[in-house]
Amino acid sequence: MCYNSLVMKYVLGIFGVIFVAIIAIVLITHGGGDKRPVVKPLVVSEEAREGVSAVYTVQGAVVGENQRRAIRIIVNQDERRLEILSGYGEAVERSNTFSNTNAGFENFLVALDQAGYNTKRPTRIDDERGACPLGRRYIYELREYSQEMLRLWNTSCGGKLGNFNGRSTTVRRLFERQIPNYQKLVSGVDLTGTKVAKESN
Repeated sequence: MCYNSLVMKYVLGIFGVIFVAIIAIVLITHGGGDKRPVVKPLVVSEEAREGVSAVYTVQGAVVGENQRRAIRIIVNQDERRLEILSGYGEAVERSNTFSNTNAGFENFLVALDQAGYNTKRPTRIDDERGACPLGRRYIYELREYSQEMLRLWNTSCGGKLGNFNGRSTTVRRLFERQIPNYQKLVSGVDLTGTKVAKESN
């Protein structure tokens, strides 16, 4: 009788250990372990609110400080702004501002979404400053006040330079068409730096 009782306790003890181990495995694999938050992908068209701006910058060739020029377009729910930038610090040389509406901004962001504005690809180059030095670099951003929500880039040199994987030409034209008489307003801007160099001589 004593022998049978000991065997029964031993068997029950083994089953108890197995049961506890199964419960522990279930807890670990179903929420008891890795609790990293799921990162929701950025949907540009859902960010149409106060303080948010879509920003497109085209930077010119790598030249001397006084020769360097860039063009920036900033679009938010209140305004559409074209800036001509000078030097590597990108000081605003001149600007043109046009009013905007919530509806206009919302439609613009939806169009950017459909053009893949937030589509990213892998790149071996993390710093675009030296990429395509004789051509142009294009920077695509989404900002909330001074906070960077999105920043992608590519170049005019083709290939896989840059991490932007949206429809580049469509996105650039969408930004340019936000500015009335865009081509006329930027007609004198020399992104190669050669014209400024000649004027300095």
